[in-house]
Amino acid sequence: MKRRMFLGTTAAAAAAGALPRVAIGQQPNVLRFIPHANLTLLDPIFTTALVSINHGWAIYDCLFGVTAKFELRPQMADGYTLSDDGRTYLIKLRDGLKFHNGEPVRAQDAAPSVARWAARESLGQTLWKFVDT
Repeated sequence: MKRRMFLGTTAAAAAAGALPRVAIGQQPNVLRFIPHANLTLLDPIFTTALVSINHGWAIYDCLFGVTAKFELRPQMADGYTLSDDGRTYLIKLRDGLKFHNGEPVRAQDAAPSVARWAARESLGQTLWKFVDT
């Protein structure tokens, strides 16, 4: 094959590859996510591996979530009240929250989870300095 003919076919193939096209195998309203690595740890607090962290965001609930505009919204929380002195937050859990086995989620379950997060996450470590109990 001559060099000019080869370069012409390569350029045409590259141009065709740059055209927008529908992903093969995708169905309408279905997003298929393929992680960059195997999921070896399910605990996003125990590791810094992005595949575990992304998995955690997809399957675990948080007390509060963040919108696309970076506004806090209750997720597992039904809301909260703030004491008059501004030092005590009382977070009420939504009714009907259940674990995978059908057991109800209670404050006694959520509090250790928050403490565990705060011990390992740098933001949690900073915030936890201001927590009494």
